[in-house]
Amino acid sequence: MNRNAIILSSIIFLVVVAFLLYSVDIIGYNNFIQLAMHNTSYGVAIGIGYSMYPTIDNGSLVLYIKNPKNVKVGDIVIYDAELDPYHTPWVSRQDWFRPIVIAHRVIEIYPYGYLVKGDNNPIADPWIVKKSQILGKVVRWFNDPISKAVAEFWFRVFGY
Repeated sequence: MNRNAIILSSIIFLVVVAFLLYSVDIIGYNNFIQLAMHNTSYGVAIGIGYSMYPTIDNGSLVLYIKNPKNVKVGDIVIYDAELDPYHTPWVSRQDWFRPIVIAHRVIEIYPYGYLVKGDNNPIADPWIVKKSQILGKVVRWFNDPISKAVAEFWFRVFGY
């Protein structure tokens, strides 16, 4: 990369970080850090893990519509897992009362909720996601190095 490209990339990176610091609240973590953008119908999330790989890679930035009205089979939804420490043994004790936000693809729709599955998971999630748990529907994701650098910077600075 030449010097001008590095400077331009650095400026874009700093503008994105400044925007994130100014306009978001962290309301979840674990599989996704959900960043709720103030006064908009959109949100940004940072992917953590590989359950949606290769579609959404670890460290990818994800843009989603909050409170979607029309979720269909094939859509990727972001939902609050509503952890119950007695029924989710894979969650450590320290995580029991923290919100867990997961993004998976809808594979079946029922009147009371959705069956979802990570693209990289061999089987569907072992529960039905209630419609009330849906926080958003993914509309775009960014797997590029600059987006991942923003996510990595966020983790290093804020430790989430």
